[in-house]
Amino acid sequence: MTRREFVKVSLGLGAAVAAKSEAKASQQPSPFLRREGFQLLFGGQPFRTLGVNKHELLSLYLADLLGHDRNEALTSARKSLDALAQTGMVALRVNALPFWPAEIERTYFEARDVFWKRFDEMVSDCRQRGLKLIPVLMWHIAFPDLASENLQDFVNHPRSKSRRLFEAWVEDIVTRYRDDPTILFWELTNEANLTVDLKPMFPQGVIPPFDLTKPYKHLVRNPAPRN
Repeated sequence: MTRREFVKVSLGLGAAVAAKSEAKASQQPSPFLRREGFQLLFGGQPFRTLGVNKHELLSLYLADLLGHDRNEALTSARKSLDALAQTGMVALRVNALPFWPAEIERTYFEARDVFWKRFDEMVSDCRQRGLKLIPVLMWHIAFPDLASENLQDFVNHPRSKSRRLFEAWVEDIVTRYRDDPTILFWELTNEANLTVDLKPMFPQGVIPPFDLTKPYKHLVRNPAPRN
């Protein structure tokens, strides 16, 4: 056998072993949702599920940081999780941040340790009830406001401060929970193109014009215009 023939046979055997190992690995049940071609698999079985939007769930765990009674909010949150689990729901689509820019500023940016502790608590409560989470990483396009930039900067410029702020947040949360099977999958945005889709019905604009010189409590301290 020549060296060329030996290398050819060795490569063929290596490829066969690799293919066999890969096939064996694909047969192992995984705690994570995965895709084979057009088929979603969960625990090695074709995946079908029932789910609901529960966008306000995290805000209930952060209630005291948002000026509300935390005990009352937490009781409400857990009662609703119990009811959802009992009715056979599996997936909860949740906002991974509070809705308004000022609320994000007050929680994730100014009280980050508490924010993650409460997020962990929410994930743990869902895990205990057999519920999976679909965190929406940007429900409301708040990052231009948080960076005091224009919405166009966020959309058009990958190196803008607002885009980099968003990317840092995505890396932060995905890195934290990437090994937790309670997370079913991630969703980057919620209806990010909604104002474009609805423009024919609202020629005056979906978002009403704000006088940004006024201290709207849901905005940040120095918001930029939304043009």
